[in-house]
Amino acid sequence: MSQHTVDVSGRHYVVQVYQHANNVWIAAGVFLGDQLRTRGSTAKKAVRAWQKAAVYHVTTKDSIRRQIKKEQPNLFSLPPRRLGMSRTQSPGKLTEV
Repeated sequence: MSQHTVDVSGRHYVVQVYQHANNVWIAAGVFLGDQLRTRGSTAKKAVRAWQKAAVYHVTTKDSIRRQIKKEQPNLFSLPPRRLGMSRTQSPGKLTEV
């Protein structure tokens, strides 16, 4: 097993590369807390595939974060709600006032 240093967006990551079969190489490493594994016909191609997967991972994670942020309502803009008892109801039931 050998180690390669990969540059992704100006940061360096260590990737382990090993030969799985006669012409199948695996590159594995941790990127932004997630384990990425890629394969290639040579060690160099496996490392390059890992780098491309990391770049893709960054772009999809950022777009998902932006999409979630847009869909979440701003809870501070909603009027506050209070729960209280209506005079006509029994003390066991709470209604919105």
